[in-house]
Amino acid sequence: HYCFGHPESTLLFSPYGVVVSLINHASPGFQPNARIQWAASMRHPEWKERDPIQLESESHSGLSFDFVALRDIQPGEEIMIDYGQRWQTSWDRFHQHWTPPPNSEEYRPGYELNQDLDLVMKTYRDGPYLPHLKLWIHDAYRLIQRLDEENKDYYRAVVLDKFTDPDTGELRYMAETFQASDVESDEMTYIYPDAILWSIPRDAFIFDDIPYTRDHHMSWTFRHEIDIPDDMFPDAWRNLKEKDPSEEGEL
Repeated sequence: HYCFGHPESTLLFSPYGVVVSLINHASPGFQPNARIQWAASMRHPEWKERDPIQLESESHSGLSFDFVALRDIQPGEEIMIDYGQRWQTSWDRFHQHWTPPPNSEEYRPGYELNQDLDLVMKTYRDGPYLPHLKLWIHDAYRLIQRLDEENKDYYRAVVLDKFTDPDTGELRYMAETFQASDVESDEMTYIYPDAILWSIPRDAFIFDDIPYTRDHHMSWTFRHEIDIPDDMFPDAWRNLKEKDPSEEGEL
């Protein structure tokens, strides 16, 4: 969704700067207050003269954008750029026909659950969490209970029971931890019991999303590249551009 592209090229650029995903589109009714331009200093500026097929073999970054203000931007004002009309048209079409996917009301990503320290943990009797989640316990809570150190930071876990501490009134848990062993020869992961932990607090547990199960990985999510402005897109990259018949010569 935050990749950059151009309708006349097969190239797609995936930026990794920490600010990029926070700069939104100036939707109808708003004017962009910034734009992208090629950075004055780049690792490989000569790539702008190379054919897209030649760039496929490159395994490192070499090009850079600058985000440049189009006017004075006030403190606290949101920075917005123009994603392009193709992006806007695609978004309008997606928004018009979008319907909530199954279980959307129950869906919560792992990072959101980790922030909810008042969340009452489910035991195995309460039923499983949504299938995109794994539950872990930090090794520190094993060491507190004088278990052997295994050089691991986290252990898979299942909550066995919960109870209220009579002295503090806090909710405490009993959980079983597991270790996983990957065997490359048969591409199997073996899960075997590790320990039983007693009277542990809510913040001992950490939720994690199974890879590629977050909502933005689903087939129904919105995807469209941000258009690189035509006036800065190199001609050498336009491998989808329709050829002018006058340039092809006579047959």
